[in-house]
Amino acid sequence: MYIDTLLSDPDPAILALNSALVSFDTEVSSYIPSSTYTHITRGLAKLMDTHLLKLLTTRLTRMNSNGCALMQLNILVLQQNLKNIEGGAALPYAALFLDLFTAGPDAIVARAKTHGRDFGVPGARFSEEEVKRLLVMAYEERLGAENREASVQAKRALDGQLLEISEFMY
Repeated sequence: MYIDTLLSDPDPAILALNSALVSFDTEVSSYIPSSTYTHITRGLAKLMDTHLLKLLTTRLTRMNSNGCALMQLNILVLQQNLKNIEGGAALPYAALFLDLFTAGPDAIVARAKTHGRDFGVPGARFSEEEVKRLLVMAYEERLGAENREASVQAKRALDGQLLEISEFMY
């Protein structure tokens, strides 16, 4: 997600999803006993987190800091709405992806070094290729710098860190 200006409102698709979740919650809670309601809604946030992370790691090819900030806002808004349905709901892995982008390439490599093959996330949610794609996105603005020397330095740093990720996640 590459956005020229910082946006302060969530994406319309997230607002529509929130509306659908509210409708679902209202409908289900009206007709189903509370013990069954808890059984039906348990794991909704985990399912949503898994789906969001898959979208971020497979469909997102470009991102800048403004796009990342919008995605972080979207996740916060969605998480708050999910808490109304499922107490303690969280979207930790989608948030981790965006937090690592914000923290930069060194943080991504450090996490790979610390956690190795699973990247510290259970269930093989982050593959080596997905971590490398995140690293490339974190470098994209530097690679496109108008200053050729800065661009070449960024390319060298990226290549070195891609090798490190391969080594740490082997």
